[in-house]
Amino acid sequence: MSNDPIVYPYIPNSVPDIKRRMLEEIGAAGIEDLYAEIPSHLRFEGPLNLPEPILDEASIKRHVEQLLRKNRNCSEHLSFLGAGCARHYVPAACDEINNRAEFLTAYVGESYADHGKWQAFFEYASLMGDLLEMDVLSCPLYDGPQAAATSLRMASRITGRRQVLLPGSMGEETLSVQGILEVYFRLEAYLKEISGLDHFSFQPGGGAQGVYANACMVRAFHEARGDEQRSEIITTLFSHPCDAASPATAGYKVITLMPDESGYPDLEATRPSPRPMPAWDIPPGRSEWPGNWVGFCRSPG
Repeated sequence: MSNDPIVYPYIPNSVPDIKRRMLEEIGAAGIEDLYAEIPSHLRFEGPLNLPEPILDEASIKRHVEQLLRKNRNCSEHLSFLGAGCARHYVPAACDEINNRAEFLTAYVGESYADHGKWQAFFEYASLMGDLLEMDVLSCPLYDGPQAAATSLRMASRITGRRQVLLPGSMGEETLSVQGILEVYFRLEAYLKEISGLDHFSFQPGGGAQGVYANACMVRAFHEARGDEQRSEIITTLFSHPCDAASPATAGYKVITLMPDESGYPDLEATRPSPRPMPAWDIPPGRSEWPGNWVGFCRSPG
C-alpha cells in the first residue's frame, strides 16, 4: 500500500490540509502525538498489509456486494440450525419508524443519549404495564438468556424456591443460565454475609438504569435517617451523561461542576451555601470529596 496521503471522497477529514489544521487546533505536532501514551512495545511497527484503497463509492459498493454474495442467507435457504437462532419476519413499518429522525442518533444508540429510543422504551413499558396490570417494568433486555436469568431470579426471590424446571428442547445458550444462576445465588449469599445486608440485587447491572437505581437508593437511605433536606446531586462536566440525566429523572436537582483554569472540576462551587445539602456526589475517579459539605454519608453542617 502506498505511503502517499490519500484523500477519501467519503471521509471529509482525510484531506491533508484539514488534518493539519485539526492537529494545530489541539496543539499536536503530528498524528504520533495522539498515541504518545501507548507504550512502544504495544505498537505495531512497519506498514500494514492492506490492499490499495477504493476511492469511489460505486466501486466500494460493488466490492462489498461481491463479498456478501459468498455468504449463505436465510432469504435463499432454509435454516434448521436452531440453538435459538431463527429467521423472524420484520414488518416494513418497523424499519420505516426506526429510520425516522427522532429515533436515529449519531451516538452509539444507548438510551441515555438517544431520546427517541428512550421515548419508545417508555411507551412500550407503559403499554406492557397496562396489559399486565403491573406498576413497574424494566427496559427490554439484551437477549433471551438474559431475560430467562432475570425472570428466574425474580421468581426465586418471590417464592423463595431454588430449583428450576427447564425443558430439554431449550437452546444451549439459554440452558447455560443454570450455571449463571448458581453463581448469582452463591455470590448473593456471600455478599449478604459479608455486608450484613438482608438483600442484594444484581439488577440493574449498570448504565443509566444502574445510576437511576443508585439515586433512588440514596434517597431511601436519607429518608430512613430522617434527613429530607438533600435534594441535589453533584456531578461534573466530565462525567457520563447518565450521571446527570438519571438523577434528574429520579427527581433530584443536578449541579454540574465546570472545570476551573487547571482543567479540574471547580470545587469552590460546592462550598457551604444556603441551599440544602447535596444527596450524592459523582466526582470522576473519587468516591468522596473532602469536607463535610458533600457526600451522602455526611450530615448537614
